[in-house]
Amino acid sequence: MWNYSFISEVTIARPARDIWPYLFGKKNAAWSRTAYTIVAGEEGKVGYTYSMASFGESQLYFETIRAKPEKEMVLKILWKDNPKSEPRLAGYDFFTLTEQAGRTKVLFLQGFELPVEPQSEKHDEFLAEILQNLKRMVEQADATE
Repeated sequence: MWNYSFISEVTIARPARDIWPYLFGKKNAAWSRTAYTIVAGEEGKVGYTYSMASFGESQLYFETIRAKPEKEMVLKILWKDNPKSEPRLAGYDFFTLTEQAGRTKVLFLQGFELPVEPQSEKHDEFLAEILQNLKRMVEQADATE
């Protein structure tokens, strides 16, 4: 089993209202460099669920279980061994946005357990890089829109 945890934060020179839409749908897929398929629900609301192809036939699902717009979001991570298996709880993602003077600190925490080969160092690098992608995209979007 791969037991994993990650904690990181990035400060984005924009208000939380500008960042919140980037946590969902096509904008999320762009900065996280991951292909997602929306499964259920409405973006930004509890029940919003999307899947991500992951390891061979297995899939990860992310379900929003807490959404306080422009403040915090909690995603439940579910794992399916194959398309016919039942999803099992694998972990959680936590996003907290704290705004002060037009700048927003985005705190991201991830913890999970998956039945795959450990890749902790590579995953640490990937998550740190995509948080920087989020920062760049949000800050540049404001300048070009």
